[in-house]
Amino acid sequence: MPTLNYDGFWIYSVILALHTVMDILSLGWVALLVVFTFSISLVVWGRNGF
Repeated sequence: MPTLNYDGFWIYSVILALHTVMDILSLGWVALLVVFTFSISLVVWGRNGF
């Protein structure tokens, strides 16, 4: 039966941490794009069209 060595565990932990950071960055980019799109839509709405 294979045993889990600590080297593999640390590599897995680093990959998991990087994945979490990438999720946070992706969420940040999505929020930025949503705010930008909403801002453009308010400008268009305020001017009653293009």
